[in-house]
Amino acid sequence: MPKFDFIEDAENYFDVEAEAEFGKSLDNFDAAKILTMILDVLAHPKFKHLTGILVGLEVNETIFKVRFRYLHSTLKTSSSNITSQESEDRSRQTMQVIFYLFAKIDTLYTLENTPFPPDFRKFLSLPDEI
Repeated sequence: MPKFDFIEDAENYFDVEAEAEFGKSLDNFDAAKILTMILDVLAHPKFKHLTGILVGLEVNETIFKVRFRYLHSTLKTSSSNITSQESEDRSRQTMQVIFYLFAKIDTLYTLENTPFPPDFRKFLSLPDEI
């Protein structure tokens, strides 16, 4: 069942967990390609500050599920003068990267049931400010 949850530990961190279902069953080769795509996104220097810590991953015949952990401090800059707009921008960009990951996977393996808005696939091209 598709889901997109925010699980918060009030003091230290929050997790973002997303799960979607594939339109057809995948084999081991397909799963390996998906894992490579995930690695490409996680290793990309442009996204490094927005992907958090990968704490959960499941790819099977019908489901793709990922869970990222974000320390509360990672969504703030080192300056204590961060504006609410800057904090909001960072949170928005973090969600855009998660949408990007799912949209990228969807280009090869159609995600039939997703918890995202119908236009999540437009995130194959991200804004330059990320």
